[in-house]
Amino acid sequence: MFQRNIEAVRADGRAVRSALAISLCLTVLGMALVGYYYTGLKASAEKFRYATSDNVTWTIVQVEVDYHNLRLAIARELAQSSNAAVRTRNTIVADLSGIDATPIKRAFDIYYSRVDASRFIYEGALSGGNGELSDIITRLYQSKEAMAGIIDSWSSPSRADLEQLLAMADASQNDVRQYAIQALQVLVNDAADERNEHLGMLQNYASLLILIVALLLGMLAVSWALQRRLKSKAVITERIAYNLNRIVEASQDAVVIADGSGYIKQYNAAAESIFGYTEAEALGQPVHELLIPEQYQAEYSERLQFLSNGGQGEVVDNGRHIFKVRDKRGREFPAETTIASSKDADDNSLFIGILRDISERIENEEKLHEAVDAAKRDALAKEQFLAVMSHEMRTPLQGVLATFDLLADDEATQDLRDLIGLGKRSGMKALEQVNNTLELARLSDSEKSAQDVSHADALNPQDLVQRLVDLLEPLLLKQGNTISFTSNWPNHLNILANQSLLESVLENLMANANKFTANGRICVDLNGHTDGDDIDLRITVTDNGIGIAPEKIDSIFDDFATGDAGYTRTSEGTGLGLGIVKRATEKLGGQIAVKSAPQKGSAFTFSGTFKHVPSGYFTSAGSAITPEISEHRAPQNRNKPHVLVVDDNATNHTLIGRMLERLECSYDFAEDGQEAVDKCAITQFDLILMDLSMPRMNGIEAAQVILGNQVPQGPIVCITAHNGGDTLQQVLDAGMSDYLIKPIRLNNLSQLLDKTVFAGQQGPNTPLPTEPARQEADLDALSELRSTLGADQALSILAQFEQTTQEELAGLRASLGTASEQQTIATIHSMAGSAAMIGATALHKTLLAAENEPTLINDALLTECQSLLGSFCTYARRHFKPTDREAAE
Repeated sequence: MFQRNIEAVRADGRAVRSALAISLCLTVLGMALVGYYYTGLKASAEKFRYATSDNVTWTIVQVEVDYHNLRLAIARELAQSSNAAVRTRNTIVADLSGIDATPIKRAFDIYYSRVDASRFIYEGALSGGNGELSDIITRLYQSKEAMAGIIDSWSSPSRADLEQLLAMADASQNDVRQYAIQALQVLVNDAADERNEHLGMLQNYASLLILIVALLLGMLAVSWALQRRLKSKAVITERIAYNLNRIVEASQDAVVIADGSGYIKQYNAAAESIFGYTEAEALGQPVHELLIPEQYQAEYSERLQFLSNGGQGEVVDNGRHIFKVRDKRGREFPAETTIASSKDADDNSLFIGILRDISERIENEEKLHEAVDAAKRDALAKEQFLAVMSHEMRTPLQGVLATFDLLADDEATQDLRDLIGLGKRSGMKALEQVNNTLELARLSDSEKSAQDVSHADALNPQDLVQRLVDLLEPLLLKQGNTISFTSNWPNHLNILANQSLLESVLENLMANANKFTANGRICVDLNGHTDGDDIDLRITVTDNGIGIAPEKIDSIFDDFATGDAGYTRTSEGTGLGLGIVKRATEKLGGQIAVKSAPQKGSAFTFSGTFKHVPSGYFTSAGSAITPEISEHRAPQNRNKPHVLVVDDNATNHTLIGRMLERLECSYDFAEDGQEAVDKCAITQFDLILMDLSMPRMNGIEAAQVILGNQVPQGPIVCITAHNGGDTLQQVLDAGMSDYLIKPIRLNNLSQLLDKTVFAGQQGPNTPLPTEPARQEADLDALSELRSTLGADQALSILAQFEQTTQEELAGLRASLGTASEQQTIATIHSMAGSAAMIGATALHKTLLAAENEPTLINDALLTECQSLLGSFCTYARRHFKPTDREAAE
């Protein structure tokens, strides 16, 4: 096949060379013909021009001749009349009536005609640009007409008539002479101009022909270059064909080339190895009979016929596919096949098949799938175990925290309240530690371990470490230890990092140091170095405890490694602490290092690189402990804070409004961004809570307009169900100063008022912490809603939420396939916000996933949301049910 292509290229080269030779001959012949015809045209033009010039010249010169003939005739007759008069005097008898006017009339008629002809020649054959010649012709014509009037009046002319006529003729003598001279001069000039013009045209014609010839020569040159290039390509094609043949033969995949009828034309060595047929056995045989299992042969023949007739299949020229094939022994096996269509030198169809035996790979993949399924079952079992343990460990901690809540009353002494507060904070920290420990342990073996920790908090490492040190001090007393904290960290240098993970690292390092040190000293050292936009953080926790044996250092970060695994004595604990440190450090992108010697102590160093907090970004205090809900009072020297709540959801209006009332704030509502802009144009607010997705104008657009108005406003804080870096960046770019993640709790608003209105601080800060989501409902959110509004009001809010959501779900179901994607997403976002506010966790997560991926919105999803709504409302009603005491009241 490749050889035939090479022969075709060579034949094309010969055709090009023949065409070049013919073109060269035609060009030379054309040049000869151009020269021949140019010479003939030039001679013909010269002859034509000279003939015309002679005729006109004769006519012009003849005017003067005819004039002199006329004058001679008049003079002759006048002389004869004079002789007759002399003879008469001699005879004394005068007879002068015998003058013959015929010769004069004859000569005049000739002169008359010649003057008319001259005038015609002047107007037609000569150029009319000579004014003086025109005047001469005019005078000659007038003189001729005057003489004609005299001659025509004669009956028997007298001598006096002859003298008069002669005088008139003499008066025109100079004009006749000047006419002849000037007309000849004009004629000569006109002839020369015409001759030059004609010759110029011939020269232009010749130049054009020369240009054409030059172009032909250029084409010959290009053709010659193309011929050389074609020759070079022929050589390259030969090399490519040779290389391709070598590649096909050396390929480890079977290469089978068949014609349009399915007969094998080429068959490489790998095909011999895979199928068992030799090349001699395979060439010329139909593919379907040789390589295709019998049950698929009929289908193969139909597809081949379809493709040969110009059809387009799903396999040819469409990537890799897996087919069943058979070898010479009859063994059927799967082959990964790529089929490409092509043409041979005669434009006949060719099909190139590349096949690879993948039976072994498929067998290995099946084994791998079985192993993966087994690993998933193990992971599911572990996850279920962790879920049970999570519930069992959280339950007593919740009881402890509830007990502290009951103990906290106004009658307790200050010391007792301090102890209760410390106990509650410690219990909440223990609960958070349990959650983090179980979550990190679960993620260590699950698919989520591959996900990046994308959430970043703005924090001050010095404040964070100081709070953790303060929290550890009561535990130090039990061990008889002291702790010191040194720092060279700049006071106002803040970083972006995952606060929960960083706390997990530091808490476990400090707790570990305290656990294995008795009556000793623990030192925490914080260092920071700025490098452009990056900040290098380094925290070292040093103790003078029992230390670690050198041979055990490499295993101390293993899960469930207790004192027997790394320390010189057995210790209490789960052995998860340093395992958590290792995983949290990896997720933070940092490193953990340890130096230790038995009985001398240990030094653990965490190091990592973090980003600066953007300019004007308000940082949190560095603690994830949920603060106590404080009953704020507006300062006496100012009015209550006036807050604008911008949200298109009625449920959110009611909930946020009641929270603001609890915090002694006045408030106003806006249904969307446009209404907020209108209200901010005439009213000044101390704080604006702005939703993102709203009709008419969204929160980003509204914030930008409000910030550009003349009326100054307090901080604009975004309230949204979205939690991501992109959302934060959009909020900051729009000029907003913060954002809160739904569900919004009373303590969230309390903190926000502290940092913006009451403290006078403005600027963005880390999203305030939200309570962890439950499987179906957020119990804390429901409890807070009940305690804030009371049972009756909470049930009323729940009914309003249920009715609104039912109507929105029904509207979505009715508009499936007809409403725009933007309208559908807006409705989904509104429902998600309401679900987050009221604590419908499962419904909120489902709606949020649909908002992020609109293709999920279908009838099945709406049915699922309907079910989740019913389950949540049933659960919430039981939770909101008034107690007997409330019912009695």
